[in-house]
Amino acid sequence: MTELVNGIKYYFKVSAVNTVTESAYSNGVSETPYRTKPVNLGAAGNYAILSKTGISTVPNSVITGNIGVSPISSTAMTGFSLSVDATNEFSRSTQVVGKAYAPDYASPAASNLTTAVSNMQTAYTDAAGRAAKYTELYKGDLSGQTLTAGVYKWGNGVLINSDVYLNGGANDVFIFQIAKGITQASGTKIILTGGAQAKNIFWQSSETVSIRANTHFEGIILGKTNIALGANASINGRLLAQTAVTLIKNTVVAPSESAPSLSSVTTMEQLQAALVAGVTDITIASSIPTGMSTVIIPSGTTLRDYWKIGFGNKIVVNSGGNLRWGAGTINNLLVGDASSSANLKLATGATFTITGNVNDEIASYVLNGTGEVKQQNDIPFVVAANQTFTIATGATLNIAAATDTDHANVQPVLSVDASAGKLVVNGTLNLLKGSRIFLNNGLSGIENTGIINNNAGIYDGSVITGMVGILDAYHIVIDVSGI
Repeated sequence: MTELVNGIKYYFKVSAVNTVTESAYSNGVSETPYRTKPVNLGAAGNYAILSKTGISTVPNSVITGNIGVSPISSTAMTGFSLSVDATNEFSRSTQVVGKAYAPDYASPAASNLTTAVSNMQTAYTDAAGRAAKYTELYKGDLSGQTLTAGVYKWGNGVLINSDVYLNGGANDVFIFQIAKGITQASGTKIILTGGAQAKNIFWQSSETVSIRANTHFEGIILGKTNIALGANASINGRLLAQTAVTLIKNTVVAPSESAPSLSSVTTMEQLQAALVAGVTDITIASSIPTGMSTVIIPSGTTLRDYWKIGFGNKIVVNSGGNLRWGAGTINNLLVGDASSSANLKLATGATFTITGNVNDEIASYVLNGTGEVKQQNDIPFVVAANQTFTIATGATLNIAAATDTDHANVQPVLSVDASAGKLVVNGTLNLLKGSRIFLNNGLSGIENTGIINNNAGIYDGSVITGMVGILDAYHIVIDVSGI
C-alpha cells in the first residue's frame, strides 16, 4: 500500500479469502516515528551507583561498575568491607567489580566526584524538562503494560505490580518523568524487547524509588531522593541518587556502551553482564585481570575455562551449575549436579568456590554442603601443584568407588599433587567402598581437623579392586591421623 500520508487517520475494510465475512473498520493512525535523544549523564555515567549521602549494602551484593559518594566521605559506604588501594585514590570490595570512590581519597577523586554529582543533577533536570509525548498514561499504573519509545509524564507516582515490557530498537530512547516515586512490587520484572537497551531508558523520579524483593529493573534511575532495593533485586542500569542508595544482596550491572559477545568474555564485568542477561553457556576467552570480585554461577548455567578468572577473583558454583574446560561436552565436566558425570557432583544446596591465582591457575577450592568426587572416564579429580581443596566445617565430601581397570596404570579418584597440593578436612571426608585417594607427597598433602571415615575396603596391591584407601605416590597405604 502506497501514498499514505503521516498523521492522517485511514479506515480499511478487509475481506478474507474463501469467506464472506467482512471486517469492521480499522481505527489506526499512521504516525511519524517518535525520536528523542538520550539524556547526557556526563561524568555520572562512569558510575553504576552514585550518591550524595551514602551507599549501604547488606552482603553480599554484586555490583558491576564503579560506585561513588560525594560530598559525604567514604565512611558512608557501609557493608562493603572496603580495602583502600595503595595509591589511596580509590578502594575495592569483593562485592564491586570496579572501584569505590569518595572525596576523602587522594586526588583526583574529590574533583572527579564533584563533577560527576553536578552532571547527575544536570541530567535529572534535563530528563524532567523534556517535552512529553504521553501524559498520565494508565494513571501511572504500568502493571502488565507494553510501552514504546518516547517521553512519558505523570503528576503522581508510578506503580509496577506485574511485569512491564519496554519495546523498541537499539537506539530508541525512553524517558519517564515522575512527580512522585516509583514502587515496583516483589517478584515483578521490567523486560526489554525488540532490541531496546537499558542505557537508553531514563527514570526521573522526584520521590523515593522502591524496588522490592526478587524483582528485576531496567534503565538508569535519576532520583531526587533515595533509591532502595529489596532483597535479591537486580537492575541492569545505574542508580544515581541525590540522597542515599540502600542495597540488600542485590545485583547491579552498569550497561556498557558497546555490548560484548556475552557468550565469550574477557573481564569480570562482561562475565557478570552475561549472567544477568541469562546466558547459559559462557566461555572465559582470555585471562581475566587481577581483582577482588566474586561471581555466582546459578543452576542451569555452564562456565567454560573457569581457571582463567585471574588472581584474587572468585567463582561460586551453586548446585546445578556446571564448570567445563574446553568446548563440547565429552569428559570435560569438572563440576555438575548430583545426576551428572562430573568429577565433582554437588548435592542440592551445596556450593563450590574457586579462587583464581596468577598465570591462569587456581589457588583454592572450597566445598560447602555435600558433594561427591568420582572418576570421569577413569580421569580423577586433581588438586594440582600449589592448590588447596578444603572441605569446609559442616561440609561432607564422599569419595566414590574407582572405575578404572588398568592395574599397570592405576588411577585415583582424588589426586593431590606432590608439589604443595593439599587436602584440608575441616568437615567430613567419607571414603566409600572401592575408593582411593593418592596423596603424592604423603602426609604433607593432607591436613585433618575434621572427620575421616575410611570404608574403602582392605588394601591389596595385587588386584586393582583391592588397591583402595588413602595411598602415597607408590601406592602404599598412608596412616592418616584421625581416621
